[in-house]
Amino acid sequence: MNYFSRVFEPGCIDKERMADDVVMLREYTVRFNTLLGELFAHNLLTKNYDWVDTGFYKLPYAAQVFYRRFLLHNDFKSIPISLDNISAKLNYQDQNETNLPKTVEQSILKPLKDFGLISSYEKEDGLAGLKYIVKRNPLPPLISEASDMAEPRVCKTYIEGL
Repeated sequence: MNYFSRVFEPGCIDKERMADDVVMLREYTVRFNTLLGELFAHNLLTKNYDWVDTGFYKLPYAAQVFYRRFLLHNDFKSIPISLDNISAKLNYQDQNETNLPKTVEQSILKPLKDFGLISSYEKEDGLAGLKYIVKRNPLPPLISEASDMAEPRVCKTYIEGL
């Protein structure tokens, strides 16, 4: 029975050898031909491979999922999101009209605002029901190296005794 427990299978080909069997040039290959390897390669190629701050994982789980599903790949400054869409994507089953908005605000929007991932949010009644308008923080301006605000690229290590 063949178990595919390795992510990849390494291989090497000796391209050039000398007369005394000393290898002068070797080519290495990595094959992702196992099921686990194909899944690993697929995950690397998808968009869900983003870097976030380590403090992000201290947020409530609902806020993390909300940020990943609605805000991570979205660069609009103002994002309207209906409460029905939030409850469907986060699998909230509570249909009470007072509990659900309070839960969304306390467990998702307030922690994201406190952490600084969103600047503000507004609650509006629309034709399709309640919706939240999430406002993003504007991106910080790029500092060119020629400006006086830029830090010089020097080594900041100090050696004692010099």
